[in-house]
Amino acid sequence: MLVFMVKILHKCLPISSILAQRRGDLYKQYRCLACQNDNVEDWDHLLECQGYNEAWNAIYDKLTNEFKLIGQKELKEDKVTLTRLNSAITELLGRQANSAIFRKFVKLSIEVKCNCSWLDALKMTL
Repeated sequence: MLVFMVKILHKCLPISSILAQRRGDLYKQYRCLACQNDNVEDWDHLLECQGYNEAWNAIYDKLTNEFKLIGQKELKEDKVTLTRLNSAITELLGRQANSAIFRKFVKLSIEVKCNCSWLDALKMTL
C-alpha cells in the first residue's frame, strides 16, 4: 500500500495514459484494468474508480491515523484540544474515503505533494 501511495503522490503510478506515452507501440487499449470497463485510465478516473475503493479506504485510514498520531504527540493528551484535532482532521480529509473533500485532498496532494505546510495549517486550525 505504501508503494501505491508514494507512486500516486508523485504521479509515477503506471496508469494506461502514462504507459501509452512511454510505449505507445505496446499499449493499444487504454481501459481501466481495475474496474474492467471502457473508461480511459487517467488521474481523474483513478480517483473515482470503484476498482480502487479498497486502496482509497486504506489510504484514508492511514492518513487519518498518521495525522492523529502527529497531533497527539504535539498536544500532549489535552482532551479538549484532541477533540479539536479530530474535527480539524475531518475538515481536512472528509469523513470517509469516497467524500468530495478527500478526493480534493488527494488531487491537491498529487499536484503539490505532501509537505510540512499541511501540518502547519493543521496546527493553525487548532
